[in-house]
Amino acid sequence: MSTVVLANTISPVMVSTPSPRYGRMMAAVTPRKLWQACGGDAVVTLAPASWEFRAYVGATLGREPDAVDVVAPPAVSTGHAVDVLRASGRIDEVVARGTVAPFALDPQVASLASAYGLRVAPYRDQPPAEAVRAASLINTKAGFRAVAAELGLPLAPGGAAGDAAQLRRKLPAVAERHRRVIVKLDRGSNGYGNFVVDADQGPVSEQVERGLAEAAEQRSGYVYEAFLDFHSVPSIEMEVLDDSVRPLYTCDQRTVDRSFTGMVTPATTASSLLTRLTAHATQVGWWLHRHGYRGVFDLDTGLHDVDGKTAFVCSEVNGRRTGGTYLHELSRLLLDAGPYEEIAWRADSRRAPAGARFAQGVRALADAGLAPSATGGGVVLTADTLEIDGRWRYLVVGTSPAAVAEREAACLAVLGTA
Repeated sequence: MSTVVLANTISPVMVSTPSPRYGRMMAAVTPRKLWQACGGDAVVTLAPASWEFRAYVGATLGREPDAVDVVAPPAVSTGHAVDVLRASGRIDEVVARGTVAPFALDPQVASLASAYGLRVAPYRDQPPAEAVRAASLINTKAGFRAVAAELGLPLAPGGAAGDAAQLRRKLPAVAERHRRVIVKLDRGSNGYGNFVVDADQGPVSEQVERGLAEAAEQRSGYVYEAFLDFHSVPSIEMEVLDDSVRPLYTCDQRTVDRSFTGMVTPATTASSLLTRLTAHATQVGWWLHRHGYRGVFDLDTGLHDVDGKTAFVCSEVNGRRTGGTYLHELSRLLLDAGPYEEIAWRADSRRAPAGARFAQGVRALADAGLAPSATGGGVVLTADTLEIDGRWRYLVVGTSPAAVAEREAACLAVLGTA
């Protein structure tokens, strides 16, 4: 049977109250779920998918643009994808496909599956309630820290505050001890709402108030940690199967102001550290397995220097598909690689020149010989968000890390962002 690919990137496992800015950021890219779909599938997005983009995906993957049914709102939506599906008036027709493949396992997905008797991919049927609870827990910062402590994973010194009043009481003493402290919303993605308090840069109480005001709509609690000056932030993505936990890929994350923007894979971290990273991620995978979870997750870390030596801490788990999952799947497809074969790719987004158009970018890449080919990858524009945020979003695939780096430089020059 075919599948309903559900772009529930705005979800209670990601954020308690989506602000307009956060919601638009998360919703704008959801047409990229078309890369995950096969002919006969339906894709439920949070933003309209232009016909240009649908045609481009179809041409790249060798299928007709209308081979995938797209259910989208008339304008960018900051609600849940299940609500978009219901509002379409086509829910019975769409879910007749029998299987739903969500971005994240959350209560709304579980409720939809139960109401319509849907299989939730990658489960054989519907996920147990314990799996939904485990995913919700580990996707919070406090929940992750609790699980990591239980498993003995290295963590930055820190703690949790249930609300803003508690954070105000705790932070002065914490900042006095660590001098610099990062405060994170107790939520699951993208660095939204994080802020740093520096005891050497003015009254701590004033810094806390400024930080709280940036995400005043949130009611999810906070986690605070000693601010560590990371010089690298490697990550590993794993897959929890019925009988095993398998690594999919490692990457070096690219960040701007502590928020994720892109990635380079495979990670260039020393092999000894990657071995430890893999071991810790495997521990997390088996914890998820014991609680009934199946599917993809990643473990993010940060490397920092201690007395001239590199140390690392684990910073979060994303117990869901990630921004890299579809990129890795698409890269494998373009390279005709196996599911656990190490391959080279990198992805990012960059500001486009004023007046740039998606079709113009596609043609420029093709004219420069950078379009995907049977000889070993190429450059793919992964989403058309130019009218929303004015950014090119791209994936570069190649036969080696060096080839990918060279191809990315050429891509940026062609797109006018170098």
